[in-house]
Order: sequence, then structure tokens, then C-alpha cells
Amino acid sequence: MKLSKLVLTVILMSGSMAFAQQEEVLSDAQIQETYAVQCGTLEEVGKAVGQDMSTITDEEKKELQEMRKTTYDVLVGGEKAIQALLDEGNKNDTGGFGVILACGLIDQIGSKISEKGCLNIETGETTKGEAGIKACKSVMDAIKAKQK
Repeated sequence: MKLSKLVLTVILMSGSMAFAQQEEVLSDAQIQETYAVQCGTLEEVGKAVGQDMSTITDEEKKELQEMRKTTYDVLVGGEKAIQALLDEGNKNDTGGFGVILACGLIDQIGSKISEKGCLNIETGETTKGEAGIKACKSVMDAIKAKQK
């Protein structure tokens, strides 16, 4: 399937960004690439993963948006979305893993999201994600403080 390479790329990029050390300074190219995959247009996603996105089906678009759903939901929902992720983690026995993944990623690309917004591919809605960026900054600051 054409989207398999995209799915794998998104998962690998998301994971590596979320677990990058917070003190590590990411290059502009890394920030742009991650932003493109998580929040960009289909054209931007295609450039980031080296794939022509002009021919993907509606089902593939839906699958791509599903991969981006947590990031988008946290950006829109802020603290409530983070709490929902924690609740889900408690039910699934994964704890705060989802919050750390989402907030680590949002913390890394937050300035790009504030500048350009984050696109929901299915609905065409865009958010600047102020609530989510602020909530994730608090989460990441708390994690950093505990590491000291």
C-alpha cells in the first residue's frame, strides 16, 4: 500500500521528536519536517516524506489524520485533552506515555504551530493551538524540574 511508507515515517519521526532531549536544539529543517508531518498540508507532508500526495485516496487522508489526531486534539483541547490522554493511559496501562509523546512533540514545534497553525486534513480546520501549547509547556517544564 502506498501509505505504508508514510505511516512508518510518521511514527518514527513522532517518536524520535518526542524523545529528543529537551535541551537539544533541533535544526530548522527538523522542525519544518516534523511540523509538516504533524500539522502541514498534504503537499508539505509529501515533501517531508518524499512521496507524491496528490493521488492519495480519501481513506488514506483519513488514516493520515488519525495519526495526527492526538496532536491536533491536544492543541485544541489543552488541559482537558491532556487529562483525557492521562485517563486513557490509566485505562490502557500506559500511564502518561501519550501525554509525554504529544507534549514533547508540541513543545518542539510549538513556534511553527503558532506561526502557521495546525491543519486537520479531514475538516480543513486550522488551529494556532494556544491552549495546547501553553498546557504542554507546563507539562514539559514540570518534567524538566523533576529531572534536576
